[in-house]
Amino acid sequence: VERKNSTNVLSVGGTNASKSIKKTKPQKKNVKKKENSNPMGSEQTESIWMQRLKSLKQFKEKNGHLMVPAKYKVDTKLGSWVRNQRYQFQKRAQGKPSRLSYEKVRILEELGFVWQAKEDNEDLWNRMFKALQEYKSTHGNCLLPRAYPPNPSLPSWVITQRY
Repeated sequence: VERKNSTNVLSVGGTNASKSIKKTKPQKKNVKKKENSNPMGSEQTESIWMQRLKSLKQFKEKNGHLMVPAKYKVDTKLGSWVRNQRYQFQKRAQGKPSRLSYEKVRILEELGFVWQAKEDNEDLWNRMFKALQEYKSTHGNCLLPRAYPPNPSLPSWVITQRY
């Protein structure tokens, strides 16, 4: 017969002999979570986020879009930051904890942020074809050099279309 006495000792056969097994509950540490009055994160995190947002706005002014390459050589941290914003947005959409607040989502959306980075094939083809048309109207032909800094992926796209 097993029974518990007032000290949470499991007794076997009604005695507290050496066969008794003491049950212990894991103790919870009495740690208070630091309340953060800033809904967008800690001051340091917020400062970094605002710096990246400023860099993103500058990227948009220069390039006319917000599709920052993952390995953007001009500002390597910006590409990673943009990718992380998309990841955090996905987590939020799945109902998982996310560091991307609704306020940050609103700010990015007002800027025209693209949450889904991958274009479908038809959109990509149309965008590249439009770029080729612009090149032809400027240069009078479709003979792109191997390296074309205004649109580095356009020459390889043209080669792929030819074959």
